[in-house]
Amino acid sequence: MRFCFVMLPFEYYSPVSGGAIATVTMNVVRELEKMGHEAFIVAHDDAQPSYSVGRLKFLPMPSEGLVGRTFSHLQARMMGWDWPHQGRFWKSVQQVLRMVRPDAVVLSNDLVGASLVREILPCAKIVVWVHNECHSNGDIRAGLNATDVFLSCSRYVHDWLLKTYGLARERVRVAYAGVDGKLFYPEVERHTKRLRLLYTGRLDPNKGVDLVVESFKNLKNRNLDVTLTVAGHSWFYRNERQKEDPFLKKLRHSMAELHVDWLGHVPRRWLPQVMREHDLALVVSRSQEPFGLVVLEAMASGLVVIASPHGGLSEACGEAGILVNSDSPAEVTDKLEELCNDREKLQKWRQRSITRAGRACWKETASVLLDAVGVGMSGLDRSPIVARW
Repeated sequence: MRFCFVMLPFEYYSPVSGGAIATVTMNVVRELEKMGHEAFIVAHDDAQPSYSVGRLKFLPMPSEGLVGRTFSHLQARMMGWDWPHQGRFWKSVQQVLRMVRPDAVVLSNDLVGASLVREILPCAKIVVWVHNECHSNGDIRAGLNATDVFLSCSRYVHDWLLKTYGLARERVRVAYAGVDGKLFYPEVERHTKRLRLLYTGRLDPNKGVDLVVESFKNLKNRNLDVTLTVAGHSWFYRNERQKEDPFLKKLRHSMAELHVDWLGHVPRRWLPQVMREHDLALVVSRSQEPFGLVVLEAMASGLVVIASPHGGLSEACGEAGILVNSDSPAEVTDKLEELCNDREKLQKWRQRSITRAGRACWKETASVLLDAVGVGMSGLDRSPIVARW
């Protein structure tokens, strides 16, 4: 079967600039190819190294000056687009789809694009893979009507889709992410008595990085032997705005004062090694996370995970994560102190992490997609999947 995955223009198919959606896409494409299917990826070329899995169809990045950018934003506002150059983007995508003629098209976080795909591929199966709570200024009803089936990254997002858009339950399926055990695996021997803490994510108050730094400060004040590494950056700010933002100014001052090892943005190819050099990952988001791929990657690397129960994080953790109240620095600090003083308990939670991650398989994720488009062991079933919305 021939698949075509369409990445939104700000989602790059790259181990450097790509995020969780690129990671999911790459791993699912790899599993599909192992099963004998063909997969194309349509994405903007941002001049960064790209994943070598799948057959890439790059779209050129828009190039324009200040006047052009201003016009593009005004045009997007007038047309009701979700981003500048949306019309040009979809015209380019449609050209690729006409050339590739896939059996199934997979859109990520795009609730309106299915209607544009249906115009040129009336018989293709169209899947919308929802990785976050997403909205659109466009014709959502037409997009939802043109979609055959929706995949959600978690039960939380599944329920959000049903509630927000009134979709029939049989049209939405949960496709949990997996983790690559060849990349993310535990450190064989632990050579330090220090408790090595790790935060991975954006420097954003919703992600709880300030809570992590405050808890680390509390541990230091209790004379506990701990270190903290922060791997992340404030991606949505220009450099000059980072210097002005009060939250970031305070955070960076605190990290410097406490001698936090701040790595900045870590490309995905370096992330497994960074994780293996730590004992415990903190994923204490204040917002409703859609899932939490970082949870599985940390667990596969042998880290104990302390997380908030918001959104899909509890699903990612399963029975192997320690859930805490992200509004309570004292609770987080007490949990960390307990594990710092009881290495036997730390080891038990570490083993739970490894066991939990061992059950998260990308082959299962790909199987959900195949089942959604009607592919069984006997091949492609072109019978309708579900009734229209």
